[in-house]
Amino acid sequence: MPMNVFEKIIGNLDLMDRFIIRKVSKHLRLFTDRLSPGFKLVTIRMYESATTVCYDQNATAYSNRPRQFYDKIDICFVEIGDERVEIKNATHDQLAAQDLKIVLGNPKLELEEIEIERCCFWHSERLVEMMKSIPSPIHVECLKVLVNNPLKELEIIGCMRPRVLKTIHLDMENHGDKLERAEMKKRFDAMIATPQCQNVEMMTVVTYLKMEEFPMGSFLLAPRFTLNFEYLSVKDVMNVFRNLPKFAALDHFILKSDQKLNLESIRRNLNQRFSAIPDRPDCMHYWDRKSPFSFEVRFGELEIHVVKQQV
Repeated sequence: MPMNVFEKIIGNLDLMDRFIIRKVSKHLRLFTDRLSPGFKLVTIRMYESATTVCYDQNATAYSNRPRQFYDKIDICFVEIGDERVEIKNATHDQLAAQDLKIVLGNPKLELEEIEIERCCFWHSERLVEMMKSIPSPIHVECLKVLVNNPLKELEIIGCMRPRVLKTIHLDMENHGDKLERAEMKKRFDAMIATPQCQNVEMMTVVTYLKMEEFPMGSFLLAPRFTLNFEYLSVKDVMNVFRNLPKFAALDHFILKSDQKLNLESIRRNLNQRFSAIPDRPDCMHYWDRKSPFSFEVRFGELEIHVVKQQV
């Protein structure tokens, strides 16, 4: 059969059939793995006893049968749609990692988004090891990670292709154990120094820590970032603006709160340092004479945008 015809046939197969085809021979495995997949979104949920991986809207579920006292081996069920396969001597996280390595290691893969929505404490290490074992950086535009300490978000970000990666979204709401501020700062310092974070259009960090518990100093060298807190007091906002000239690499910064900001009080306090912009009541302007840059600040009910401008 001509290879161009075979390529069209494989292009119309679902993921399970592709996994079956690649087991026929070494030649078919190499050929199948080089074909461009037809999906743009990968979503990973890895729990203690089950893993689900969605390719666009097509879910692959991996689950282990509860071991009985007489069981000598692990049995894993893999389900795609109505198909169910039983695999012996395997665990759900192991099989999921093997299949993800095949998919994410495809040299023609060009994803729009990877979402790691949940990752169990016990299996996060396997997920990170799998991504690090892929020979080339993963081609993806947007990375979303729900951080479940000690998920190694820094190492995951390092597996993405710089300059292709446009946005990073880290959700820290699921921290089981609070990290010490010094340890958090160390991790953020290392993360922000990566080429991925230095080149993204926006890096977003969602945290339920209080402002005083959060290592704001780590973001002094971050060019574009959003910090989303559960609550921000007027004092919190003023502390950020008081240190605004220290953000040496700042290009665009968004400060967000899940609860409405006290904009009237914030603007009243900012009047000492900031000037109003005519015909733009939702904006203010700040310029430090010692700095070659000025900042435009735009206010919303739940967020404040700060954009650096050349004087």
